[in-house]
Amino acid sequence: MKPVQSYGNPLIDWVKDHTQFLLDPFAKVLHKIGVSPNFATSLSFLTGIFAAYFLFKDFPLFLTFAIAHFIFDLFDGAVARISKKVTTFGRWFDYGTDRTVTLLLLIQCAFFLQDELIFWIIIIYIIHHLIYILHKGDIILFYSRSVLLFSLMLGYTWFGLLFAGFVSAIGVLAQILIMAEKTYGK
Repeated sequence: MKPVQSYGNPLIDWVKDHTQFLLDPFAKVLHKIGVSPNFATSLSFLTGIFAAYFLFKDFPLFLTFAIAHFIFDLFDGAVARISKKVTTFGRWFDYGTDRTVTLLLLIQCAFFLQDELIFWIIIIYIIHHLIYILHKGDIILFYSRSVLLFSLMLGYTWFGLLFAGFVSAIGVLAQILIMAEKTYGK
């Protein structure tokens, strides 16, 4: 199976390089007890859904599920590397579940805050990721889930929302420029 082509994100790569020594011992234990990377992704997805559900309903439960979501999301990739089970399906599954959680958080904010700007943030977010999917991962992509979720956890809702909108808008612009360069040359 052909691996997913992806553009590197220097910040994400740096974090992975500098936290791998912390995650690997736990990932080895999870692998030994039979936890697969896709199971960790599924747990991340499930806890992310619960976090989105409790976002404006019960802050302690939101916080608990949001932290669990981050933890499981850290370990799906670590277990995949340790078990040598890095697959195209696993990467897309992780990508899809993470983006779905982000979208659910944005939708919850839209319903709770009742602000039209959030609708536009959701639209540009979807466009950014739709372009990525239509290009089968072979185009630049910017992420905003972690900043959005941490902002929500810290009570800075609008910072996270505006960050998600800004990152998505810059991402779409970068994607358009890359598509134009591929089409019309340098």
